[in-house]
Amino acid sequence: MVSGRRRVRDRWRRIALEACKQSGRRVLPDVSPAETLPAAEDRCALLLDPGPDAVPLRTALPAGSPAGVDLAVGPEGGFTDAERDLACGNGWIPVSLGPRVLRTETAGLVAAAIVLHCLGDLGAV
Repeated sequence: MVSGRRRVRDRWRRIALEACKQSGRRVLPDVSPAETLPAAEDRCALLLDPGPDAVPLRTALPAGSPAGVDLAVGPEGGFTDAERDLACGNGWIPVSLGPRVLRTETAGLVAAAIVLHCLGDLGAV
């Protein structure tokens, strides 16, 4: 029997694959539940968090082209204080999408679109 977590992960991967095919993207992003949040190291690691320490996502992106951008989207209700502390301790930057509170499945999509736009990966818009 396939676990619920595995079904969700498989669904996310199918959606990501179809989105890559549709957009012409050659690299399939990793969309899996994180057991832990790794250290940011040379990547731009952004934690979607509407908390008081969050900065606007656009301002957290580095100038130029980063080695990569990682986005962590929390569960409905947000990250726990312990999860937030762990992520920030590993170099993740808490970012906000503004005054609106979006559903988990929508927040990741909106954040990815903002990142792609800011990095010039969507062409002229």
